[in-house]
Amino acid sequence: MPDGVKERVLETYRQTAETYDQGVSERLGSSRWGIESLTGMLLREMRVPENPVTLDIACGTGLSTFSLVDYLGTGDVHGVDLSPDMVRKAAENADKLGYNIEFKEGDVENLPYPEAMFNMVISNMSFQFFPDKLKALKEIHRVMTPGGRMGQLFGGGEHVAELIDVCLFVSKDNLDLRGFRESVQDVIDMHIDLETVQRLLWETGFRRPLVYGYHRVMNVKPEGFWSRNPYPAYWRASVPEEIREELDAKVLSEMQERSGTRGFKMTWYTIQAYGSKPTN
Repeated sequence: MPDGVKERVLETYRQTAETYDQGVSERLGSSRWGIESLTGMLLREMRVPENPVTLDIACGTGLSTFSLVDYLGTGDVHGVDLSPDMVRKAAENADKLGYNIEFKEGDVENLPYPEAMFNMVISNMSFQFFPDKLKALKEIHRVMTPGGRMGQLFGGGEHVAELIDVCLFVSKDNLDLRGFRESVQDVIDMHIDLETVQRLLWETGFRRPLVYGYHRVMNVKPEGFWSRNPYPAYWRASVPEEIREELDAKVLSEMQERSGTRGFKMTWYTIQAYGSKPTN
């Protein structure tokens, strides 16, 4: 399990909470395929219970939570996130967009909710950043009602492998970029595969698991992706401010060097994982 991940996550979103939506939201930003579309993918396989009481874990600025409310049309919806800055921004967004949602600050490994409170739990593009995934799943299992359903969508396997390779190349043998390289290694270590996900669900006590991967090749404009995607934001948060511009220039130069006529090739690999809490 990588050390210091939670601290890096908190620092990342302290720095980026005010600008996060611009790069990942279709409603509040400029993304053409953002959190809202990913939430739609996640929810397609969910069986919505009657009178849903739903939790969005690692809700960020509320983008997936708002999509969840729109999808359900009814029910009691909650959001929780490790970052106080993101929770604050989620509350601001909810007020601006007219949603009545209770957002709380909390760690997925120690959720601030009683046992058996939720009959539906989701998490979107966050599970890869949970350092102790088994502990997180056990805590999710605890707050769910018997018969409740959980669904997660997250980066795994070879997700953004080409960009990771660029970052490792640029930071090689550079002591000033040690923190940067460690944070890139975090992601490598935390991008688990389908078999591992299946095993974790069973070990936690989830049954009727459904686990599959979504593999896509994207071509992106280097500057736009590097400046607005959460992965680079996480990596850059470990870099001293005085050398960030130099790092950005090196990364973008290498991405341009490796780009073709359609842009920089990027492997997009997400895992969707679902499970039910047994009724007995």
